[in-house]
Amino acid sequence: MVGFGTIFSAVLPVFLLVGLGWLLRARGWFSSSSEKDVMRLVVYVLYPCLIFRFLLGNELLREGAIVAEALATGFLFVTLSAMLVAVIAPLFGIRETRDRGTFSFVSATFNYGYIAIPVAALIFSAEMIGVMLVVNVGVDLAIWSVGVAMVSGRFNRQNLKKAFSPPVIAVIVGLPMNFLGGRELLPVALLNLIDMLAATALPIGIFIIGVAFCELAGESGAKLRPAVVTGTILMRHALLPALMLGTAWLIPFSPSVRDVILVHAAMPCGIFPVVLAKHYGGSANLAFQAAATSNLLGMVTIPLWIKTGFWVLGHG
Repeated sequence: MVGFGTIFSAVLPVFLLVGLGWLLRARGWFSSSSEKDVMRLVVYVLYPCLIFRFLLGNELLREGAIVAEALATGFLFVTLSAMLVAVIAPLFGIRETRDRGTFSFVSATFNYGYIAIPVAALIFSAEMIGVMLVVNVGVDLAIWSVGVAMVSGRFNRQNLKKAFSPPVIAVIVGLPMNFLGGRELLPVALLNLIDMLAATALPIGIFIIGVAFCELAGESGAKLRPAVVTGTILMRHALLPALMLGTAWLIPFSPSVRDVILVHAAMPCGIFPVVLAKHYGGSANLAFQAAATSNLLGMVTIPLWIKTGFWVLGHG
């Protein structure tokens, strides 16, 4: 079994890279326009290459049942978690509709990409990473349907179109390609290019998250809300991980999907929901405080929950 120190050593560079992005943006070395340009590169080129890297040749994803299970798992965990947090939120004094919806959405949406993938890569096989990327499509669908509806106070079917981002399209294209032959369908030179670009997706993506976080900190205001901080810690770092691991223990998930749940359960809040809360009329200050608190605490809780998940799910 991977030890606490090994997991922490894998997690720490991720947060240090986020911090570097924050520092360079704060010092003015990285402009807002540069952030948008680099983010576009990550979303439209690098991350899709990462997806192709892990999907093509993945034997697990040639089973339709696992693909369907992965999609449903990502969607249902975020959706049901958000509904549960919405019921509990008034206990923390979070009763106003906009605040309640934002808090529920942010607390329920774990970081499913830039932190989860490096941690999973340390512990599990490349095939499991491919399954995680399919689970993430289900998470995206939940974010753009249930999540945006909770933040904005209304459901808009037009938002679902935005779920079909370049990474999601890469999964939709990559799955049938994998079924039809995988890496054998593409010339070696193209595969080498994809692998080269894929290797840069995570470090550049993590760095630009730090840049974006610095920007959000300046835009979200500084009024501290202790109830939000307390609620986030109890929801994202105690109750929800325990429920996710308990569900994975009770329900006979396929081993690869169960391992994805283990990693996702350990994750802090995602950062993308903060952007959506700001854009769709949610409480930006609340969202930022929840995500910032969660990610700072995540440096310690990720290894703890990974170790707990190994024990609960019977990993040797």
